[in-house]
Amino acid sequence: MTFATGLLVGPMACGTPAYIVDGPASCAVEDQNAYVLDVLEAYYLWNAHLPADVDPAAYSSPASLVHDVRIGVDRWTRVADAARTVTLQQDGKIVGLGFSTRRDLAGRVRIAHVVPGSPADVAGLRRGDVVVAVGDATAEELDAADAWSGAYGPREPGVRVSMTVERAGGALVEIEIVKDWVSLVTVPYLRALPLGDGRSAAYMAFESFVEPAIAEIDAAVEALAAQDPDVLVLDLRYNGGGLLDVAHHLANRILGRRASGALFYRARHNADRRDLDFQRRFEDAGPSLDPQVVFVLTSRSTASAAELLAHGLAPHVEVVRIGDHTAGKPVGFHQFSFCDKKLQPVTFRFENALGRGGYYDGLTPHCPVLDDFEHERGDPDEALLAEALAIARGEGCSAPSRPPAVPAFVPGPDDGAFDELLATAPTPSDQP
Repeated sequence: MTFATGLLVGPMACGTPAYIVDGPASCAVEDQNAYVLDVLEAYYLWNAHLPADVDPAAYSSPASLVHDVRIGVDRWTRVADAARTVTLQQDGKIVGLGFSTRRDLAGRVRIAHVVPGSPADVAGLRRGDVVVAVGDATAEELDAADAWSGAYGPREPGVRVSMTVERAGGALVEIEIVKDWVSLVTVPYLRALPLGDGRSAAYMAFESFVEPAIAEIDAAVEALAAQDPDVLVLDLRYNGGGLLDVAHHLANRILGRRASGALFYRARHNADRRDLDFQRRFEDAGPSLDPQVVFVLTSRSTASAAELLAHGLAPHVEVVRIGDHTAGKPVGFHQFSFCDKKLQPVTFRFENALGRGGYYDGLTPHCPVLDDFEHERGDPDEALLAEALAIARGEGCSAPSRPPAVPAFVPGPDDGAFDELLATAPTPSDQP
């Protein structure tokens, strides 16, 4: 049994850790709870609004304490499994099936994305497939019982999941998928597309801000830069966030050479810890795309570091958001290790170079467009990409009013595996 005596994160001054809280006296639940409360009182962004006289002995776990004391706007502060968090953020791996789902306007559960090389990909699942049944339960039965979150079984390698899906044209297909380790492909789609009159667009789908993404970003930028694109279409519609260092790296490879030295974002802490505020500036980190316009494709799943990227680019290049409102997570996190857990509290809020932030209702699309499950992403006929290309050609937004509201989000088989994809501040290290 181990426990941390503190955490080093972010800026350092005179050799003193910027963030430090004495670790729990032991890994007994009450001691863990007391430690979590100490961290929140010191570093939580809304520490002034924590309830008074919280009794650590009154909670069965640190997670239950956190859930009870976090303020209403905070949907994210949590206690996570340390090993799973490290595997996701640093290795880019999860245990799962390798696909995500969304609902269409008719309320049907559709396959939105299949990770290349994943068990779902190997089994033949395709974007656009309609989920008819999982195991013995039909989609209608899962809806009625609100049982989607447990429909795909435990998150363990070797778990077999049978599904019935409907293909275009009405054919029903039986598929069996075996859960295994899935390596995320952070740049699954990359294309250069002509715009006419000698201009071109670069299309890049980017899925997750995890450490292995840096190599994929560099390879993608080098491939696209050879085409000398005039505009960039950055597809973040299913990107839920991740490490801020990776967001900074992608920002530099998009705009670093032109915007070097300019402010990318600031991070503001609570009133007691303004000494911990920090900022990131654009850097010339090698060849960058330097587009005239960046089209960002968004959805309600675009969150955290993905939102920050779009928001931080906007003061320095024309950014046109196409799709739906984003999730609305204008805050960031530091991670505090203790026992076998990581406390991930909201510790700072973001501002871009214009001092703007606070987008808790999400970033509003400039051109609202519904997700198109009938075409693969990267296909120039896919609705969001087609809209970006049309605007780039000077044709204007074809749907200037908000699209119809889609039905409520339905948990996919791997969604729980991505809980640790927060906007996480530069890599922490446990104090010895």
